[in-house]
Amino acid sequence: MMGSAVVDWALSYWRRRKRSLCKGDANTHTSKRMISKILNSIKREDTRSLAGLKIFLKGTSNTIYPKDYLTSNGEGAFINSLVAKNMLAVAVEKIQRRNGKVISGSLNIYNTNGTLSSVYSLKGSVFDESSFKLSNRVQGNYTSSASSNSAFSKFTSYLQDMVVNKYDAYYNPVSVTYTDRNFPVCYIWSYNGQYIIAEIKNATYSAVQAALGSAPETYSSQVNPDMSSI
Repeated sequence: MMGSAVVDWALSYWRRRKRSLCKGDANTHTSKRMISKILNSIKREDTRSLAGLKIFLKGTSNTIYPKDYLTSNGEGAFINSLVAKNMLAVAVEKIQRRNGKVISGSLNIYNTNGTLSSVYSLKGSVFDESSFKLSNRVQGNYTSSASSNSAFSKFTSYLQDMVVNKYDAYYNPVSVTYTDRNFPVCYIWSYNGQYIIAEIKNATYSAVQAALGSAPETYSSQVNPDMSSI
């Protein structure tokens, strides 16, 4: 990996050499072509150096998808449903590793119909790679291989961030609880489920239903909602 100062000096030197050459001589043209190759080589090396630096700073990520699991039961039964519905691009787990540590992680649990049920994270905790377990492999294994995949099993240190309590007929979340603060939020959708028309914070679904006199999701199918009733 070339240092930034070395790269700057090399580029400056060879650019000056290229400008200083006389025109017209066949040997001169050859020299200029050689210098152009050297300049391009230096630039490529610098690009590789920057890419390596970015990887070092950011670390390595692992993203686990439904097809990365064996048939799962219990809490992981949703994996089978996602595969059966061909919902293979939804991420189940994603972690970030750097310098032998797992520095962040998130994990999604889905309902059998494919909607999001709950979200977990590591809440800022850092783990040695050897002590962390991806939800589809044995502890300490980060190699992507079908032979190393297992059934769904959540790492015990994941903590719940959020749970979606209820959806409307358009699969929009109507009632969400942010678990760490025990903070419920109700969303009222309308215009055939296309837009949120109200967000009611620190209010449970049952409290909003009682205040409205009807279920919040009844607004979802309305084309021209009566805003005065909210």
